[in-house]
Amino acid sequence: MNKKSDTLMENLVFILLVIVFISIMYFAITRAGSQSILYEQIYTKQIALMIDKAKPGIKIELDTFEMQRIARKNNFLGNLVNIDNDENKVNVKLIEGKGYSYYFFNDVDVGWNLKKDDRKLILEVVDKNSEEK
Repeated sequence: MNKKSDTLMENLVFILLVIVFISIMYFAITRAGSQSILYEQIYTKQIALMIDKAKPGIKIELDTFEMQRIARKNNFLGNLVNIDNDENKVNVKLIEGKGYSYYFFNDVDVGWNLKKDDRKLILEVVDKNSEEK
């Protein structure tokens, strides 16, 4: 009788592992199939490169219509763009998850505001050593 219970337990563990594996594959394929990962990478790198090229005092306005369309298509209502000045990092999320991050190298602080009504991302580049932050 003990041998049958061991076999049953092994089968249950195997079935649970298969279910977990299939679930992970489903979510990975769904996320990759929507191409949100690709767009997150593209927008993150573009914003980081703009910040790298910007000089202190510059104000940049970006149209975010396409980003918002992709996020709406994926039923994502959170923050699309996040800029971390401490780590010099840009993060874009167009689908639920951690998003895609990319570092910028320019030694500046970036003030940012995403206006969903106007579909604009406004970046204001300020020197880190400036006293007027």
